[in-house]
Amino acid sequence: MENKKNGYNAAFWGLGAAAVAGIIGSAYYIYSLMYQEEDLSEADLEKVKELQQEIIEQEAHQGGLTVDTAMQIMAMTNKISEERIKKARPDLDDRRRAAINNPEEYERICQETLECKNEAYQESVEKVLQQFGGISIEEIHRVLQSVPPQEIEKINHKYEKPSFENVPIPDKKLVKEAYIFFGRKFQGEMMEYQRTISQMSQMQMGPEQQEYIFFKLMIGKMKVDDEVYIKYKYTEPQIKFMIHEYNLTTDPDVMRINDQLMRFEQMFAPPMEQ
Repeated sequence: MENKKNGYNAAFWGLGAAAVAGIIGSAYYIYSLMYQEEDLSEADLEKVKELQQEIIEQEAHQGGLTVDTAMQIMAMTNKISEERIKKARPDLDDRRRAAINNPEEYERICQETLECKNEAYQESVEKVLQQFGGISIEEIHRVLQSVPPQEIEKINHKYEKPSFENVPIPDKKLVKEAYIFFGRKFQGEMMEYQRTISQMSQMQMGPEQQEYIFFKLMIGKMKVDDEVYIKYKYTEPQIKFMIHEYNLTTDPDVMRINDQLMRFEQMFAPPMEQ
């Protein structure tokens, strides 16, 4: 497995770290799989042109790329990528969930998922950003790092609405229950991760060992997401979106989960730029 993981770029792992924390994952992480290379559609290009004009106007009035526009670019990239996921690898999630009680097979499919995302991340971002000329992914990350994760999550809610095409909108009670289930399961994974780090802290770990430990954590995060789906038939993005729609972020139980998740988030977040 180690050999297959070689070649992940630093940006992919850095964004993956933010996604693992679960609070700002949809904002930073490109949910995409390997696909046959193809150009952006006419509809996508039209959306890009509209956003280009908005950026020109913002830069003229505010002196540069804003957080809001950076989030729109990321949301656009996610949407394009997700559409291609369904076209190229429609069975990947189903195969992974079906193998959840078979650790060896489950890890293999998780590895397949991460390898596909690593390749497609670069392709998807490149195809969108090349339409914007001078804007780089590094600039987008820098802008997004300038605000707290909680604020990113609020902005992200405006631009990344998950599809509920084939399922009914869940009610408030189910959304809260599923989110608490997610939070508790994820806390368990993070505690296990911390124990592993503690046990290995006395050893001299090289980059490969560090990457492997983080790889195992990402598997744990995928398992939590799959457990949520298997139990409630809704994905993590759907549940998180409805948490905001129902204004459950002020619910005491949800707030306790969020506080704990934010502490884990701080383990991975890069320093905020001054």
